[in-house]
Amino acid sequence: MIGFALCVLAPAAIRNVSQTYLMTTLKWGESEVLLQAYGIVVLVAYLGNFVGAILIAPILKRGRQEFKTFVWITAVAWVGIASWLLLLVFKPTPLLVDSIQFCFGFGLGLISTSAYAIVMLETPASIEGFFFATLTSAMNIGSIGLGPILITRVGEAIGNMILAFNVTIIFNIIGLVALFFILNQPRQAEAADLEPC
Repeated sequence: MIGFALCVLAPAAIRNVSQTYLMTTLKWGESEVLLQAYGIVVLVAYLGNFVGAILIAPILKRGRQEFKTFVWITAVAWVGIASWLLLLVFKPTPLLVDSIQFCFGFGLGLISTSAYAIVMLETPASIEGFFFATLTSAMNIGSIGLGPILITRVGEAIGNMILAFNVTIIFNIIGLVALFFILNQPRQAEAADLEPC
């Protein structure tokens, strides 16, 4: 289950790498005007994350934990996440980067809320607290440590950091394959709850 969540939440690493990309490669850190715009860029990503989570919650609350639902959620999320590709075509103005960050945050909000919903559904109540603490710790290791290293190495190898951001889609595909098997296994937690004491 942790492997599924880590794979699905891999795009969170893009947030850390993109901030470094803006400050160093695009040299936003050298311009006072762009440095001020940088704070808004970070805020807009979290705003998009919030909006994505709020909009997907009613769908998940209605009990639509079907595989095809999560495939659609992932596809819509990747439209937002892949919006970074616009920087290959257009000049990175603060307005464009704000728009990209909002779309990215929106996609990440969809994916992260969906992943947590699945984990909550599949985790027995007796270990929920422990499991979520472990999941959050592992997720931070992936999004702050391992993910940025992978994206950076791929970016150096292909010579384009923006294209390298999209390497995390491989992990989302692995996560969807894992989810297919998770959703199609017999529910052991429900069977254990029905057994007499």
